[in-house]
Amino acid sequence: MITWIQKVLAVKSVWWGWAFALFATFVYSTNSTIARGAILAGMHPITLLAGRFIFASALFGTALSGMAPAKPSDQADGNKPLDAFGFWAGMGSGLINGLVLVCFFMALRTVSASIQSITTIALIQLFTLAMLAFGGEAITGRKILRIVLGLIGLYFLLGIDREADPFGILLLVVGSIFFAVHIVSVQWYLSEYNVFTVTTLIVCSATVSTLFLWFITDATWFIPTPIGWIAILFQGIVTTFIGRVLTYQAIGIIGSGQYALLAPFETALTILWASLFLSERLTSVQFLGVVFVLLGLLLAIDIVWNSFKLGLNHIKSGADRDVGQE
Repeated sequence: MITWIQKVLAVKSVWWGWAFALFATFVYSTNSTIARGAILAGMHPITLLAGRFIFASALFGTALSGMAPAKPSDQADGNKPLDAFGFWAGMGSGLINGLVLVCFFMALRTVSASIQSITTIALIQLFTLAMLAFGGEAITGRKILRIVLGLIGLYFLLGIDREADPFGILLLVVGSIFFAVHIVSVQWYLSEYNVFTVTTLIVCSATVSTLFLWFITDATWFIPTPIGWIAILFQGIVTTFIGRVLTYQAIGIIGSGQYALLAPFETALTILWASLFLSERLTSVQFLGVVFVLLGLLLAIDIVWNSFKLGLNHIKSGADRDVGQE
């Protein structure tokens, strides 16, 4: 296993980078559908998460223990060895990440996989932009437009849906806030450390918070059907372990901006899996909400935003010429 990871981390080919990114996107798109399927089959959401993180922590810990420590010459490339500050920052971020997934999985008891996926994408985008602004980043017209599109999308998805479960939606809101805190803390405090080390620490820490919540909620270890075991093994080994390794390597090769291009594809796949395997259906109005959310997501990509501005400039130039001719 360690040899496989080392080979993956040594790959620098752009073609392989895109292959890793596409595989990770495909795997992540199954998250909500598999989890809701297991929950509908009678499995407790926190039991599913606990099993998933136990398997993933064991794999990450085993892999990390067999790897050579980063060389001093590599520290400039984001491979700084973990110090006390990085350890506690990673622990805190991981504990929050565990709470995030508990909220999202608990919501799947009453919220469809399709709605859960697209709603959290919209909410996370909004809260992350708000946190970055609070941290001192400039509030640009681009960010304001993304927030407006996200809010419109959420209104069409949830605001006019009288059947939406209030508690389930509340869990999605709380989980999205926690996720924004998690992702921004990684960007602010953990980006200089070795990615694989930080990922291992976050996964192990998330396991601790998940097991703690399992204990205080008195969730059962009972796994009622083979679907439950398939869900635990797939999400622990393939989604959490292999998926994260390939994601970080893909970002290192093709860049986060290129990787972000696949986010709408992941959302579309999630809706497809939920439709095929859970018989979920979105109304035409909810599909309109999906369009607005994805538009806001696409505007985060530089090439899309630049094309949008170029189009506006062409329209403005054409209008100015028409006025001048009159």
